[in-house]
This record gives sequence, structure tokens and C-alpha cells, in this order.
Amino acid sequence: MKRVNKSQSSLFYERHLFFFYLKKSILSVKFIVCVILLLIPIFQLLYNLEFMFIENQRGVDKEIFWINFTGISDGILLLTSVIMAADIVSGEFSNRSAMIVYATESRYKILTIKSLCLIISIFILMLFYFSAIFIMIFIKTDLLVSTHIYIAGFLLNFIEMMVYSSLTFMISALTRSISLSFIFPFFYILIDPFLEILN
Repeated sequence: MKRVNKSQSSLFYERHLFFFYLKKSILSVKFIVCVILLLIPIFQLLYNLEFMFIENQRGVDKEIFWINFTGISDGILLLTSVIMAADIVSGEFSNRSAMIVYATESRYKILTIKSLCLIISIFILMLFYFSAIFIMIFIKTDLLVSTHIYIAGFLLNFIEMMVYSSLTFMISALTRSISLSFIFPFFYILIDPFLEILN
């Protein structure tokens, strides 16, 4: 009976901790900054659509969505994932609240909950971004992006964002420094196009 009560109270605590971190992540300043950053390629695409004449589905899929959207927005999407993950562990140590948080529950549970909240937050950002692009393209061209192209673009960008946020999460856990966990992935985002050119 005591074991059942203990597991129920642990699940109750984990659920509340999950919703606390999710709410904290979505209502944070960094989430708002990421939304504002995502508006840059949206307005850039809106500006580019004024000078494009697209009359068929292939033009929407290739010229607008695949080249302009996924090409222009790639760096900004990666930057938002780095911003979201930079203080996920090191933020607790810089605020001196790590010992209190990790004393109540195991470090593994808290890091798992935080990583789930990070994935959900990035997914919400991606939904906002892709929905805005989808609606804007339809309003400007009266054509919809093909479903398979749309899903492929979403998944490719989401997987790439997960790789960069995982790298940032790892650096944040190892160094316990917000600045280092932001600088290393940001530097890699900057030099990545040059490395691709060299290859």
C-alpha cells in the first residue's frame, strides 16, 4: 500500500513538474524572442512574393517553399533551437537553484522532463512558423504547397533543430555555463555554410 501511494505521489509530482517547466518555457522571454526571430524570414518571404509570378503547383513547391523558405530560414530556425536549449541545465546553476531542484527529485527525471518540454516548445515554434508560411503562400498565390513537400520540409527542419538543441543541451549539462552553451553551437551555425562550400 505504501509503495502504491509513493508511486502515485511521484507521478503526481512529475506531472506537475512537467507542466511547470512547459509553462515556464512557453511563457519565457526567450520563447518570445524566438517568435520574433521567426518573423524575419516570414516577412522576407512576403516581400519576395511581391516580385514572383507563380502560376502552377510546381512553382509553389520548388521556387517558393523549397528554395526560398527552407533555404532562407535554415539559420534562423537553428538559432531559435540553440536559444531555447542554452539555459536548460546551466540556468539552474547560474540561479543557484540547482541544489534545491535536484535534491527533491533525481537529476535524470528532471533532465528528462526538461528535454521533453524543450521538444514540445520547439514543435510549437515550428507549427507557428510553418502555419504562417502555409497561410501566406495560399493568400498570395491561391495555391497550396503539396502535402509531401510540406511534411518533408517540416521533418527535415525539425530533425535539424533537434540535433542542434541536443548539442546545446549536452554543452549546457557539461559546462554549466549559459554563455558557453550558446557560443559553441552559434559558432558552428556561422561556419557551417563555409564548411559545406569547402566540401
